[in-house]
Amino acid sequence: MSSGSYFPPPVKAVEIPKPHGSGTRILGVPTVADRIAQTVVADYLSRRVEPVFHPDSYGYRPGRSALDAVGACRERCWRQDWVLDLDLKSFFDSVSWELILKAVAAHTDLRWVLLYVERWLKAPLQVEDGSLVGFATGDPLDTDWPMWGGGCGHNGKPSSQKISRQVVLNAILRSLSI
Repeated sequence: MSSGSYFPPPVKAVEIPKPHGSGTRILGVPTVADRIAQTVVADYLSRRVEPVFHPDSYGYRPGRSALDAVGACRERCWRQDWVLDLDLKSFFDSVSWELILKAVAAHTDLRWVLLYVERWLKAPLQVEDGSLVGFATGDPLDTDWPMWGGGCGHNGKPSSQKISRQVVLNAILRSLSI
C-alpha cells in the first residue's frame, strides 16, 4: 500500500429501508480488497490519534460507547446546573475534503495515508443501473466500511474515514475549551 498503487473501485450502492417506514437510504458496500485496505489505514491512524482525543469524545472510539457518554452526562448532572447540546446534523454531509485531509495530515506525514484518504473521498458511487455518481464534498455519517461509521449518508457515498471524523470532532471539542 505504501507504494500508492492501490486505487479504490466504485462503491456499490444498495437501497435499504429506513426504520419506521420513513423511506430508504443508500448503503455503500465496498469490495473485500477495499475493506482490507481501509482497515490498514484505519489501524495506522487509530494508534496515532487515539492518545490525543478529548476525554469527552465517545463517538467511533474503541472501548467507548453511547452508553459511556450517557454515564458521563448522568454523573455530571449532579455537579453542574447547565448543559451544552450541539447538533452537527448535516455538517459531515458538506464538509470540505480539504478540511478532512488537513485534519488527517496533522496526525501523519505519510504521503500514502493521505493519498488513500483522498482517493476514498473521491471514489464514485455505482448505482443500480451501473452508472457512476461522483461527489465533490461531504463525509456522510453512514457507511458499511471499517474506516467509516456504518451505512451511507445523504448521497450514499462512503465518508472519509471514521478517523477523520474523530479528528474533526476532537478539534471542535478542543476549540470550545470544554
